[in-house]
Amino acid sequence: MVALDIVHASNTRLRELGPGLVALFVGGTSGIGEFTLKAFVQNTISPKVYIVGRSAPAAERIIEECKAINKDGKVEFLQANVTELAEVDRVCKEIEKKETKINLIVQTQGNLTLAGRLESPEGIDRKFTLNFYSRMRFIQNLRPLLKTATTTAPHFSRTLSVLSAGHGEGKLDFNDLELKNNYSGTRCATHTITMNSIMVEEFAARDQGTTFAHSYPSVVNTGIARELPVWARASLTLFKPLLLPFMVSVEETGARQLFIATSGLYPPAKPAGDLASGVPAPKGLETMNGADGQVGSGGYLVNWNDDIARSKILKEYRDKGVGKTVWEHTMGIFERVEKVNKARSEVGSKGFKCYGIHLLFTMAPYASQLEYIRQRALLESDLKLAENLTTFYAAYAAIVTQTCKKYRLDSTEVQQYEAEKRLFKIIWPNEFFPGQPPYRKYILQLRNIQQRALDAGVPPEAFDQVCKRLALARYEDEEEDFDLKQYRTEKLLWGHF
Repeated sequence: MVALDIVHASNTRLRELGPGLVALFVGGTSGIGEFTLKAFVQNTISPKVYIVGRSAPAAERIIEECKAINKDGKVEFLQANVTELAEVDRVCKEIEKKETKINLIVQTQGNLTLAGRLESPEGIDRKFTLNFYSRMRFIQNLRPLLKTATTTAPHFSRTLSVLSAGHGEGKLDFNDLELKNNYSGTRCATHTITMNSIMVEEFAARDQGTTFAHSYPSVVNTGIARELPVWARASLTLFKPLLLPFMVSVEETGARQLFIATSGLYPPAKPAGDLASGVPAPKGLETMNGADGQVGSGGYLVNWNDDIARSKILKEYRDKGVGKTVWEHTMGIFERVEKVNKARSEVGSKGFKCYGIHLLFTMAPYASQLEYIRQRALLESDLKLAENLTTFYAAYAAIVTQTCKKYRLDSTEVQQYEAEKRLFKIIWPNEFFPGQPPYRKYILQLRNIQQRALDAGVPPEAFDQVCKRLALARYEDEEEDFDLKQYRTEKLLWGHF
C-alpha cells in the first residue's frame, strides 16, 4: 500500500511537469471523476482540461470551483451522452480541432442499474458501451494526440480507466462477447471489467511511449446509484452504516486516482524523456509490475491503495492469446457502428429518398422507431451496406404504396404501422420468437421507449406503472386487433414521456 501522505506529496510535484498539460476527464461531472479532476487542476500549472458529461449544471459548478482552485487553469465542458459511440466521435473531433496533443485521459463514466439490456440505435447495449466500448473509443480516437504528447516536453502521455481492475475479471463468452444474446447485469460487469484489463496490455504493446492503466477505486460513496429503483436505493441507504468501515472517501479516492494517473511508479514501456514517466517515483518505492508481470511494461492493473492488482484468469487468457481476440472484436464493433452511423447521417429529417421518391415522415413520434428498424436491418443482414440500403428502401417504398392503396385511408397512423409490421416480416421472417406471445416481437421497441424515458429523467418505477396501466386499459377491448392495440399503447406511452 502506498501511504496517503506519499500520494499527496507526489501529487503536489505535478508542477514539475511544467505548464500547459492537456487532460480529458470523461464522466468528470460527479463522483470519482470530479474529485480526480479537481486534484489535477489544483496541482498543475496552467492546465487545459476538458470535462465530458451529461449534466451542464454540474459542469458549471465544477468549472467555477476550479477557477477558485487555480485561476490560471482553463476548464471546458463538452456535453455528451457517451452511451452512443457517435457522441464519443463528435467529442473527439471537437478536441482535435483545438488541440495538437493530449497528456492525460481519465475515464470514470458508468452507472449502476438493474435494467436489462438496453440497446442503443447503434445496436449495442448502453451499459456495455459506458463501461467498455466508449472508453476504448476515446483512447483509439485520441491515440494520435497521445502520441504527439510523447514527442514534446514533458513527453508525458497516459490513460486511466477507473472500473474494477483485479476485482471482477472472469470467464468470457467468446461466442457472444458483446452479450447480444445472453445478457445479464453480472455478465456485463464480468465482460467489461475483463476486457478493460486485457485492452490495457494491448494498447501498451502498440503505443510504448504511453502508459495505459485500469484501476479499482474500492467502495466509494458517489451518486452512481441514482438510476436504481427506489427500493434498491433505500436498501443501500439502510446498509450504508455497515459499509462505512470499508468505504474510501471521494477525496482520498480522487487523490489516489490522480497518483495512478501521474506517478512515475507506472511508466510507459519506452519513456521518451526524463518526465515521460510522470512525477518521479517516491524514494523507497520501486517501479510497479505491469499487467503482464514485467516491471514497467506500460500497461497496469492498479488496486484502490495504488498497489498492483492481480487476476489469475488474465494469465490464462494471455497464454491463450485472448488479447488478440478482444482487440479484433473491439475494432470490429467500431467498424460496424461506423457503418450504422454513416447510414443514419444519410437519412434526412423529412424521411427516406429512394428511386427519386421522397417518403415523408408525417408521424414524427414514430419516425425514430422506423429508423431503429432500419438500423437493425443493417446490423442483422449479411449484405453489403449499399445493397442492404437499396433493399431496405425498395421494400419500404413498395410496402407504403401497397398499404395506402389497400386502405385508401387518410389515417397515416394505420398506414405507418402496417408498413412497419410488414417490413419486420420481410427482414426477419424467423425472428418472431416461435411459441411465445406475439407481443414479444415488439419488446425491443418498448425498450427503446424506456431508454428515452430514462434519458429524459423519468424514474424507472414511474415508467413501469404507466406502461402497465396503459396496457391494461388497451387490452380490455377484446374486439380490437391485438397488433393495433399494441401500436396504440406505444403511441400513448410516447405521449407520457
